[in-house]
Amino acid sequence: MGLVLRPSEMESGVQQIRSELNNMKDGYSGVMQTVLGFSGNEALQSQSWNRAKERIQETHQCIVQGMWAAQTIMEKNLDSLEASMDGAEDLDEDELLMQIKNLTEECEYYEIMIRMYQSMQIIKNICKPDITSSMGDQIEHYQKLLKQTEEELDLLKTKLQMLFDKADETSGLFQEISALLDAIDCAINDAVFYITGQGKLSGEKWKIAISEAVQSLEEKNIFMEYYFACELGVSLEAFQGMYGDKLVSEIQEYTKDYSIQGISDLQRQEINLFILGKCCDCSFVRVEDGKYQLCNVSGKSMYEVPPQEVGTTVMNRAFANKDIKINYIAGYLKENLQIEDLQVAAILGNMYAESQFSPLVSEADSKDLYQPEYIKKYNDSIEEDGLGWGLIQWTYESRKRGLLQYAKEKGNYLLMGDMDTQLEYLVYELKDGICKKQFSKFIEIQDVDQATIYFRKNIEVAEEDHDDTRKTAAENILENMSESER
Repeated sequence: MGLVLRPSEMESGVQQIRSELNNMKDGYSGVMQTVLGFSGNEALQSQSWNRAKERIQETHQCIVQGMWAAQTIMEKNLDSLEASMDGAEDLDEDELLMQIKNLTEECEYYEIMIRMYQSMQIIKNICKPDITSSMGDQIEHYQKLLKQTEEELDLLKTKLQMLFDKADETSGLFQEISALLDAIDCAINDAVFYITGQGKLSGEKWKIAISEAVQSLEEKNIFMEYYFACELGVSLEAFQGMYGDKLVSEIQEYTKDYSIQGISDLQRQEINLFILGKCCDCSFVRVEDGKYQLCNVSGKSMYEVPPQEVGTTVMNRAFANKDIKINYIAGYLKENLQIEDLQVAAILGNMYAESQFSPLVSEADSKDLYQPEYIKKYNDSIEEDGLGWGLIQWTYESRKRGLLQYAKEKGNYLLMGDMDTQLEYLVYELKDGICKKQFSKFIEIQDVDQATIYFRKNIEVAEEDHDDTRKTAAENILENMSESER
């Protein structure tokens, strides 16, 4: 059986492989987080336990690196395969050869007929003129058929050559993956042995194969991609989508001298401190008892992050950068309220004056931006304390109680300090709740200053002390939004 090319089947197969690779990566990311939790378990303290934890962590770290390298190499091969299939059609070597054979025989027949009629023309002196004319017509007829058949034959030969070229082009793909996957299997086998004591050690030759594969990839400056995927369990693409290119570039510059292989606990800690400090809404981050403490300006720890939860924390407790918060909130309001940039800027101008875009700011202690302790402290009477809270400083009893109740319905009263929860509740108030009538008038205003003051007076129901701050912030935000859309 000859070569066969079915681009549609290849495309389907490629998509299936990509899906399985992602499942494999996601599945083992969970295993790695469990391993990190086990190796960081301070309750298991002895020389034997510490040695076991180190060995298990080292082995699993190598397995993760191998899987990541395998996925990266496989993705590269799949990309090459997809590119080679672009514009290709279904081709079958056996069918093409059969068609070429048949058309070649047709060409030979036409050539014989042309030569025969040409020979007969030579003896035209013994033929009648009308017969000579008929011979000429026959020659012309067969010449036309010969030309058409030769063109079809050339096309088939081109397709056959394309099939051979595609085979040569893709023959080198996936070859280096086989040995790497075998090495990963051996590593997993050894990991099982270290935990259960069952089976037989492979001699750890797999470390060399994985190390060489990782080393070949490190030359391409992809430490960031590896660290986010394998150490934090976060897609770099998703992180970049939330935080933007600038922060990604800052982290890349900070980690440029780090190597995928042999990341020490101290290096891991340094990187995590840098990322948490850049991403989380707190004054600073410190390490205490092996955990990261997100602290307010007075040095009090407000939130504790175990090492295995750094990635989750970065994605769920984000928004330290005002530009990031502005972009996020603006996008949310535009999508869910269906309003124009002018109205969005007016709302954001008020948020800036009230909370600096922090969902965790309260009047209980204005020097700190990040205060989940406020929710715990005043939970029983939070709607009656007369203190402003959150993005727009909800203060009045009925509205603040509504926000608290909404958080509880989502599953936890602490969600009262969650960015998305507050935005969802604000949208509800404006579209269907207590501010519905005022909001319908607000969206009709076409002057940003007027819209900003209307929102403060009729929707926030706040004092006019900081109107200049509100208007200036709204004007600047609107200008930046307009520039970004040009």
